[in-house]
Amino acid sequence: MVVDETTRKLVEAVQDAAARHHVYAHNIANAMTPGYKPLRLPEEKDMVAKKQALGQEDKVEVEAELAKTVENHGKRDSYLRLISMKRGILTQILRQGR
Repeated sequence: MVVDETTRKLVEAVQDAAARHHVYAHNIANAMTPGYKPLRLPEEKDMVAKKQALGQEDKVEVEAELAKTVENHGKRDSYLRLISMKRGILTQILRQGR
């Protein structure tokens, strides 16, 4: 398959979505574990710092993690559809060149 910059970016986005899924799933699975400190993504670090500055504990909010999981899943599916569409277009172009 021809790999251009767009395809590379889409593959990176799929890999990022997989890493995010791991974080969300790990947090949900350990939500009831006493003393568990949630895994956080880099963009969530500021939110954690603000909570700590206010004296609030950083704990897993299962509903929020589930919502992030659903949103992430939708994005991942979109990236995969775009990769598939791009592959289909390239296949058609190659078939026309026979």
